[in-house]
Amino acid sequence: MMFHEHPEQFFPATWVDVVYFPKGEADPEFTEFPKITGPVPSMIQKTLDLLQTNFLRGKIIKQHDQPEAVRVWNYPYAALEEAIVNALYHRDYQVREQVEIRITPASIVILNYGGPDRSIRQEDLESGRIRPRRYRNRRLGDFLKELDLTEGRATGIPTIKRTLEINGSPVPSFRTDDNHTFFEVEIFCHLSFLVEDLVGTDQDNDQDRLGTKTRSEVQKELEDTLEQVLGVTEQKKLRKTIAGIGLEIVKILAYATRPVKRKDILEKELGLSNHTDNVRRYIEPLLEFKLLDRTVKDKLSSPAQQYYTTKLGLEILSHLFRKG
Repeated sequence: MMFHEHPEQFFPATWVDVVYFPKGEADPEFTEFPKITGPVPSMIQKTLDLLQTNFLRGKIIKQHDQPEAVRVWNYPYAALEEAIVNALYHRDYQVREQVEIRITPASIVILNYGGPDRSIRQEDLESGRIRPRRYRNRRLGDFLKELDLTEGRATGIPTIKRTLEINGSPVPSFRTDDNHTFFEVEIFCHLSFLVEDLVGTDQDNDQDRLGTKTRSEVQKELEDTLEQVLGVTEQKKLRKTIAGIGLEIVKILAYATRPVKRKDILEKELGLSNHTDNVRRYIEPLLEFKLLDRTVKDKLSSPAQQYYTTKLGLEILSHLFRKG
């Protein structure tokens, strides 16, 4: 596995499959890359090279609460490296199933068969507190450790979570089944890139569409998402307020992922006048339910006043885009 160019001759299905679904997994369109083979260290590097060349993007964004701009990535390289190393290190090579990587506009899923040790529970995966009693493929792990590809101390999941948190990415998902037959890591795209991609498709600035979605489709998805994120009670309160304007709400939250002026929200993004009635209808409900906030909190009428999407608003957007 470490040195032979074709370890699949001895351990069937020892390769990596990468499939890209440009419109999501529910759509039949996909691109399948040539399977990645070779010694395990080579497979790790080839897989990372493929992802870096075809899918990784970086950008500079200005933060509302600090003077310095920061560089973020749609998918941090270090998090992907950790997930791919873990998949090839901890997979069960007696199971004739390859490592699978499925890519959509919203996330990258890395799946290996042969799940985590039975001492590790689902809640341990979610919390990031991993204390395994034994390792699979320990000799392989020793080689990977010599190459500085792993530490061999159950630090993979905490490292992935920490790297994504520093990047400002959504919390990743770690899943297995009751029988621990597989292990799946889902790393979600940084929200600013999803917003950019969606708004970028809206070339005609159609006030009744968001990308390919109609007003009614956006309204329904927003209401479902609010119930999921806020709970039924809060969703019912907000639902009355946003009845019929779900599309505008989503546009505002997406537009204000960086601080923007009220005038720009109403005139540039919504195509409306900067009138008090429009402020009451579209902006004040978002402030009331803490989906939007002000940059200048001690002087609401400040000429420098801007608005930005809160963490809760970003969470709602993140859920929406994952559906999309």
